[in-house]
Amino acid sequence: MAPGAVWAFPAEDSTSGHRVAIEKPFRRMAEAAGLNPQAVTPHTLRHTAITHLVQTGVDLPTVQRISGHRTLAMVARYIHQSGEHIASAMYRLSERVTQGIKNLTGNCGKVLIFWLPSADSNHGQGD
Repeated sequence: MAPGAVWAFPAEDSTSGHRVAIEKPFRRMAEAAGLNPQAVTPHTLRHTAITHLVQTGVDLPTVQRISGHRTLAMVARYIHQSGEHIASAMYRLSERVTQGIKNLTGNCGKVLIFWLPSADSNHGQGD
C-alpha cells in the first residue's frame, strides 16, 4: 500500500490492517450514503471499479491482474461499453487512420482508396 494511504474498511484486530469480510461495514456505509444496501453490494463496487479501469483504457491483462481473475474471459464478463466509450474509440481509430493516410501520401492531400469486396460479393463476375 502507498505511504499515507488508508484502508476503506480498516480492522484494528487484523495483522494486515484490512478486513477480509466487509459486508457489515459496507452495508453501514451504503445506508449512510442513502443507498439501498440490498442493491449496492461489495460486488457492485468491484464490478464498477473493473468497468472504470477498462473504460479509462487499462489493458485487459492488467485489469486481470488487479482484479485477480484467472482468465481474460472472466474479465470480459465485466465489460460494458458506454456509447461515449465507443465514440471515443472510434475517434482514436479515425485519428490513427488519418495519420496513416498522411504518412502514405506525404501529406500532399492525395488519398488512397481501397475497395475490399464483401464475402457475399460475386467480385464482378456474372451480374
